[in-house]
Order: sequence, then structure tokens, then C-alpha cells
Amino acid sequence: MLDSWKRKGNGVGSLRALPLALALALALALALAVWQRGREVPYTCTELTPHAKSNFEVIERFLPVRFSASGSGSSWKVVGKPF
Repeated sequence: MLDSWKRKGNGVGSLRALPLALALALALALALAVWQRGREVPYTCTELTPHAKSNFEVIERFLPVRFSASGSGSSWKVVGKPF
């Protein structure tokens, strides 16, 4: 299944950037992984909308995790870190 996500230019490591819908769906799961493992989780996504930012803010209210984002256009790096 992950073979379809092999590097095509827009990503970190061997995976390319996640489309917005998948990045939104995975935000909570990634935050739970950060919290349980105590390690940061970086990923890239194709856009960062106000909806995505509000998802991060809601997650941050309930878990000891903080999100940061950098980038522009269609290439954004998001990092979830333990708080």
C-alpha cells in the first residue's frame, strides 16, 4: 500500500507529501504516537489550511503535544512534539 507513496519529489525521507485530507485524518493518530513514545513525528503535507490549524489547536488542548508548521504553497512540514 505504501508503494504508491514512494518519493516523487515532495517529501521527507522516502515518502512524498500527504494530501490535505489524509494529513487531517492522521493528525490525531500521530499526536497519540508522539504522546505515547515521547518523540517528535514530522511529516509533510500539500497544504496547511485554517481547518488543519484548528485541528492542531484542539488536539493540543487534550494531549501534551505541540504542533509546528513551516513551508508555503504546496509543501508544508508539520512536526508534532511532546510537550
